[in-house]
Amino acid sequence: MITRPLDLASKLRKAPQNFDALFYVNAGLLVLFFTLFGSRFVLAPGFGVDFRLPVVEGANAGARSPTHVINVARSGNILTNDG
Repeated sequence: MITRPLDLASKLRKAPQNFDALFYVNAGLLVLFFTLFGSRFVLAPGFGVDFRLPVVEGANAGARSPTHVINVARSGNILTNDG
């Protein structure tokens, strides 16, 4: 075949057929792992954190305003500087 000169597909092994039990063992071990060694950052990513970012004095003194502003409303409307 001119489009597949090395015929690599014929040299691959076939995929294993019966790994259903291994899937359930892996899933069970993952559940056990997260139950025993769970982290609040992995299991509850929406957990609030009370900290503030550091503020640098005078950081906004030399800041320039943007030339273009685009707002996308929840209704799907797109608003620009011109309206």
